[in-house]
Amino acid sequence: MKKFFAVFSLIFMLVLPMAVVSEALASQVVYYKVGSYSTKVYEIESRLVSLGYKVYKVDKYYDVSTKKAVMAFQKKEGLKVDGIVGPVTMKRLIYRTSTQVSRSAVRVSAEDKELLARMVEAEAGAEPYLGKVAVAAVILNRVKSPLFPNDVRGVILQKGAFEPILNGWFWQVTVSNASRQAVEDALRGFDPSNGALYFYNPAKTNHPWFANRVVTARIGNHVFTK
Repeated sequence: MKKFFAVFSLIFMLVLPMAVVSEALASQVVYYKVGSYSTKVYEIESRLVSLGYKVYKVDKYYDVSTKKAVMAFQKKEGLKVDGIVGPVTMKRLIYRTSTQVSRSAVRVSAEDKELLARMVEAEAGAEPYLGKVAVAAVILNRVKSPLFPNDVRGVILQKGAFEPILNGWFWQVTVSNASRQAVEDALRGFDPSNGALYFYNPAKTNHPWFANRVVTARIGNHVFTK
C-alpha cells in the first residue's frame, strides 16, 4: 500500500506542473475580434489589405469591416468562419502574405537586397517588425514613383534622402535576421505603410514640411506619409 501511494504521489507531482504550464500557456492565447484595439490589429488589417481584402481603415481598431474581411479570408482558406482572429487564422494569414507574389512586387538583385536590409536595420533596427517592413516598403514605393530614382541603389544613395547615409551609420550596422525577413515581406508586396513615400520620427524632427503630408500609417516611433 505504501508503495502504491509513493508511486501515486510521484505521478501527481509530475502531472501537476504540466497542467499548470498548459493552463498558463492557454491563458496567453489572444483572440482579436470586433472591439479589439492593438498594434496586432493593425498588422492583421495590413495583411488582409495586401491580400486584396477590403477594410474601412487600416488602424489599430477591429471594426465590422475588419470582421467581414476576416470572414471572407477564413471562407476562402477553408477555416472556421467566425470573424475572429485566433492562432489558426493568424498563422494562415502570415503564411499567405509571406508567400504571395504581388503584381506590384519589385524584383531586385542580391546587392539591392543587402542595401535594403542595411537601410531597414539603420532606420528601424529598434522598431517593431511591422515597422521594419514598412520602411522597406517606402523604399520600394519610391522605386516605383516617378519622383525618385527607379532603382533601389539610386533611392537609398540619393543625396540627402536618408540620415543613416549622411552620418555613416548605414555602413556600420550589423543586419539582423528580422530586417532581412522584413525586406523579403516587402518585396512580396506586403506594405504596412499603405503606399507611403516618406517616414519620420516626430520625437526627432518637427519640420513643417511634414505637416502638409498625408499620414498613411503610424507604426512604432515612425509616422508614414505620402
